[in-house]
Amino acid sequence: MGKPLLLIDEYVFKLNKNTTTTKYWIYTLNECSAKVHTDLNSQFIKIFDDHNHFPEKEQLEVREFREKVKQRAIHETTPIPRIYDEECAKAMLSNATIAALPSEREMSSGINNARRAITPTIPTAQLFEIPDLYSKTLSKNSFLVVDKMITRRQRILLFSSSEQLKMLFGAETILMDGTCSRWFPIKRGGPQGSSLTPSVFITYHSDMSDAFPMAMSFLFADDVAATMAGQMGIKYTDQCIDLEKRLASFFDNLEYYSVLSVQPINYKKTHAMWTARAVSYPNPMPILKCGWSSLINYTLLKIRQRTTLVNTCKYAGVSSNE
Repeated sequence: MGKPLLLIDEYVFKLNKNTTTTKYWIYTLNECSAKVHTDLNSQFIKIFDDHNHFPEKEQLEVREFREKVKQRAIHETTPIPRIYDEECAKAMLSNATIAALPSEREMSSGINNARRAITPTIPTAQLFEIPDLYSKTLSKNSFLVVDKMITRRQRILLFSSSEQLKMLFGAETILMDGTCSRWFPIKRGGPQGSSLTPSVFITYHSDMSDAFPMAMSFLFADDVAATMAGQMGIKYTDQCIDLEKRLASFFDNLEYYSVLSVQPINYKKTHAMWTARAVSYPNPMPILKCGWSSLINYTLLKIRQRTTLVNTCKYAGVSSNE
């Protein structure tokens, strides 16, 4: 931050030093020897009026213009060139002031430094708050679309306006950097209309397989599909009862998950297809072999041979290789 300034009769002074009772001000131009003394509250005491030039009213207007641009850059997210143009259009400047006014490029360095000074630092942890300034648009609409914890150390943030989402949802082709997702690879499924629809769905519901054990990654992409079967090896009546219990558990978990993820189920587009077939174990049960019989028999033969060799050495009184 620069030194404080004092304005007296269109002359600008800067603070030189202060004591326990007095502040000493000097003129901003080194060639001018004018000085001012004030108390600690900047109340005028006396002035050494030795100005060797006329008041620089134009420089004062330039300072005021620069301060307006700086304050807007600090409190707004509007691009600095646009702020500069708007303030130029609103200001009623004289020809002499316009000639002395610095360009936007000449002012951009100091204005950018002032804006960066209030910009929050990039967080190094996953748990942090997002200020309203960065979660709302200039028209106070929502700009933070997704804020979701994937794991304890991973977090997804998606910023977009409603107009940008409409543009993306309606696109048939989306250009990306070409890298594959390292979070939740999808092995099956495809888009219905827009190519972004399954991507957004996967982003929202990538943790479904962790929410309840019946879900798998290839069972959902843009829509949820579930395939269930009753337990084998029991009577058909018992199979139906077991399947009914599994379905009840599945729907309870799915409904609870939809509440937690704030994604309600569209029951109007929910369909069910039922197939029934009684399956039981064959009687008598056939003997099954895994195809490792020759290797197993060879291993057993080696074990018997080595056991016989050990017993022979023991009966012969041999206790060492020597």
